[in-house]
Amino acid sequence: MDIALGLLIAGALAAWVPNSFWNAFFFSNNPTIAKIEGPLVGPLVAVFSFVCSVGNVPLAAVLWRGGISFGGVVSFIFADLIIRPFSTFIASITAGASWAISC
Repeated sequence: MDIALGLLIAGALAAWVPNSFWNAFFFSNNPTIAKIEGPLVGPLVAVFSFVCSVGNVPLAAVLWRGGISFGGVVSFIFADLIIRPFSTFIASITAGASWAISC
């Protein structure tokens, strides 16, 4: 199910978002800035587009086609892998802290 959702989101982005947007978003015309900006923006895109650990690969391909640097693709994939455990960890800390305060 998650893989299908990842394919659906990636296909929709590839079809409906023009390449000119991706090129402007990832500074494809300036390779120096693109190499710096890609690894910084990749994790942010992963946070807002979390699907699953395998469903993110089609979206990474769409980002690569759109002009994100290789470092941006790698940081996107790795960031997408740690979002779920990190959010679970934060939720457990929050729940534990609220329980300790209420006692």
